[in-house]
Amino acid sequence: MTNISGFKPVTMNDVLLRYASVTAKESSDGTLVEAADEATATVKTSDGKYYRPAGENETVTYKITVSANSDTPKNDNDEMIISENYYLTINIPETGSTKKSSKTL
Repeated sequence: MTNISGFKPVTMNDVLLRYASVTAKESSDGTLVEAADEATATVKTSDGKYYRPAGENETVTYKITVSANSDTPKNDNDEMIISENYYLTINIPETGSTKKSSKTL
């Protein structure tokens, strides 16, 4: 399964950004610091910046705030309702005696 093209994984953070605004604000008691890139990050904000957990000697820290978009549905407890549909596609390449097959569930 190493020759797959046209597909890109979507992170839960990407899903969250469809429903909410995620912002970072500098805070002396924050637990995150700016990350160099997506590979080391645990959070992506709405402005496209990346953050990771702070180490012991890092002093410029941030707190993250998540605010639901105005059109995001909420339950009776004012919690966001986030849903996502997933499809499983299995592709079997044609090799020797087998025929190419594709099935979406």
